Amino acid sequence: MKTFIYFCITSMFSAGALLATLSMSNPWPVWAVVVAAWVLFIWGVGKRDREEQRRREREDLFDEWLRSQSRGGRHY
Repeated sequence: MKTFIYFCITSMFSAGALLATLSMSNPWPVWAVVVAAWVLFIWGVGKRDREEQRRREREDLFDEWLRSQSRGGRHY
């Protein structure tokens, strides 16, 4: 849900900035801002995905440890 909200904000910001470039004599600075906004959005999504993957790995390791403790911790 948070990603969708960030996507909507980034899209609205980009659309407004790109519409502003239509009346500018030098639109390159605004293009740079738009590209930077999308780069930040993609970087943020990737960061959240990596954090979620690390959390899942920690939970899997913890579950495995709990299963080993319920068996007495001995593997003969």
